[in-house]
Amino acid sequence: MSPNSQQPRSLAVITGATGGVGLEIAKGLARAGYGIIVGARSERRGTEAVTAIRSVATHPASIQQLPLDLASLASVAAFASALPDGPIDRLVLNAGIMLTNRKETEDGFGHFALVSHVRDRVLAADSPRVVTQSSESHRAGRLNLQDLQHTASFSPLAAYNDSKQAEHILAVELDRRYPHAGSVVCQPGWVKSDLGRDMSNANVLQRAGYALGNLVIGQTPAEGARSALKAALDDIVPGAATGSYLTPGKFHHFRGEPIVAEASALVLDPVIGEGLWQYATEVTKQHSQ
Repeated sequence: MSPNSQQPRSLAVITGATGGVGLEIAKGLARAGYGIIVGARSERRGTEAVTAIRSVATHPASIQQLPLDLASLASVAAFASALPDGPIDRLVLNAGIMLTNRKETEDGFGHFALVSHVRDRVLAADSPRVVTQSSESHRAGRLNLQDLQHTASFSPLAAYNDSKQAEHILAVELDRRYPHAGSVVCQPGWVKSDLGRDMSNANVLQRAGYALGNLVIGQTPAEGARSALKAALDDIVPGAATGSYLTPGKFHHFRGEPIVAEASALVLDPVIGEGLWQYATEVTKQHSQ
């Protein structure tokens, strides 16, 4: 039996891997010998991603896609149930969007629900990692536990900043509650990708700034994937609850090789962490300990 036909010993599950940084993360893990499950809303884009990942994979037969719409708790539950049996060694929470109109998802908190569904399988792995893709924008977040859905007032940029801060806080709280899960936070820097594909509610200055940033400091998706791959593959990385995370090291963390840096102190606030965890638990109807 050839090496490529053998089944990998490790499984990685990745959201947002049908393009951009997520696709490059999936490729990097596939090169490292992981079997890959791509969660995809679009079957066409998922098929294209699987083809691209298999072209560089150590175990091409172990690369597959499954339907996943993070806006729907029913879809998240079905995705989790359809995953292959056995431990999940790497769970990469990468999917995202920015500067869009205000829209409420069908249910909300998709990544939190996914972690809740597969947590025991992550904990069953020998040395698992749950990698959360944050952003430098987490520093500008001003999370209001009384209005997490921004119903009182809405700004695309403020909502994005708060969402990245919330993801970071939940990663910290996961590390506090389940240290063996290996919760690690990273951020890609400024990447020329389709993250800002729906900027219909952004103002002229935001659109101009986004275009200028792409031109001047934007990295390729492969460069933006370096922090997440370091978080997933390095033997020793800082846990989220330490307050450290992996981020590009140059130009105010917009680009460059990944380094370890300190996150905003707000993400370590235990009162906010407890409140957000409990809220997310209630919203997603998941049992939490």
